[in-house]
Amino acid sequence: MRHLTKRLLVIAGAAATIACANRGGLGPPGGPVDRIPPRVDAITPESGSVSQRAGAVTFHFTRVVTDAPSRGALDQYFLISPTDGDPRVNWHRDHIDVRPRHGFRPNTAYSVTLLPGLADVRGNTMTESATTVFSTGAAFPHFGITGSIFDWAAEKPAVGALVKAISRPDSSLVYIAAADSLGQYTLGPLDAGRFTVIGFIDRNNNRALDPGEPWDSTSIIITATRPIVTLLAITRDTIPPRMSALTQEDSTTFRVTFDRPLDPNTPLTAQLFRVQRADSTEIAISRVIGTRAASDSAARRDSLARRDTTTRRDTTVRRDTTPPRAAPPGAPASVVPVPAPRVPPRANAGRPGAATTGPPAPRPPRPAPETSVLVSIAPTTLAAGATYRVTARDVRGLTGHAVTSGRTFTVPKPPPPTARDSARLRDSTRVRDSTRVPPRRPPR
Repeated sequence: MRHLTKRLLVIAGAAATIACANRGGLGPPGGPVDRIPPRVDAITPESGSVSQRAGAVTFHFTRVVTDAPSRGALDQYFLISPTDGDPRVNWHRDHIDVRPRHGFRPNTAYSVTLLPGLADVRGNTMTESATTVFSTGAAFPHFGITGSIFDWAAEKPAVGALVKAISRPDSSLVYIAAADSLGQYTLGPLDAGRFTVIGFIDRNNNRALDPGEPWDSTSIIITATRPIVTLLAITRDTIPPRMSALTQEDSTTFRVTFDRPLDPNTPLTAQLFRVQRADSTEIAISRVIGTRAASDSAARRDSLARRDTTTRRDTTVRRDTTPPRAAPPGAPASVVPVPAPRVPPRANAGRPGAATTGPPAPRPPRPAPETSVLVSIAPTTLAAGATYRVTARDVRGLTGHAVTSGRTFTVPKPPPPTARDSARLRDSTRVRDSTRVPPRRPPR
């Protein structure tokens, strides 16, 4: 019995040691933490191959990847173009098989893409995509569509936005692609013909355009060249913009805010608005300008002011009156060593992992539509406590629908002075006696 008890204690101790060493299944604690994400080691069929009869596209990874990603299911990380619905995905630890929902079509060129975001079992996430392009026929089509898609309201690239090219008139083929970190995309290979190109920001990751999601579309005809299509995604609906708020900016200007973007093709003129006092008398409008245009103008003036101050000569710097150093022996008389100018070090330079300043992100070719405007009635001033009515007449939205809307606002009165302000004002009006000498304190 004693030997049996001793044996059980030894087995329990060994089990506890193994459990501590393999806690989490990541090896003994205290070792180096693995931060290297997995990468694609190979893809079959190979990109550029033709006459393929494979039942699936296989992505091989350098390590085991998780079958339960943090964002949705595995099929959300793969795009098959042309698409026939959500792809079928099978996970096999270090490789994944992907196939169309209804199988590969004959004599068709396919582009299969693994999107960024897939991780290994340690949580290391892939940041790059991988794509293979192959054909089930004997050759590739000669055309494709390239371009960029922007979040127009935010004036930045629409990273991860989906772009589809639908063949017309039968809609038999739907090509799909995702925008990269610069908002750029590539669709195809595809044949010549007429297509409807639509891009949208898929906020709920269901790969369908839902109400309220920003989008843009256009129609193109491909005949002899690869077109470049730029899309400006923004929320579009048939409800015209209405005034949602009126606020005072200064004594002669107030801001009119709308609940939807305005048509950028509509000129902002005084004829769009009417300002009335409480007795219905009209006030002449001197200027109407969009808030984005006003901020850009202010930024440009500030930039020019800084540029002017940097070009002025600094008269406080004294001239260097020290004589030049003599040339070293053996050097020509005309060569005098001059110390190199000191260059200030860059911020975070030399630090491991420090982010380097790269080129600015691309911006849309057109400024974002205005959602608020500034209306000036100078030289007339807004009277404190007075009520005004502002009417916006036939203001059009992005879809061309127009409506007339109006609102009233009251200019706030200045707050009455408090007792502390009154006391401070009385103290400031007193005349101090400058001839009075403060008494001396006796020495301690």
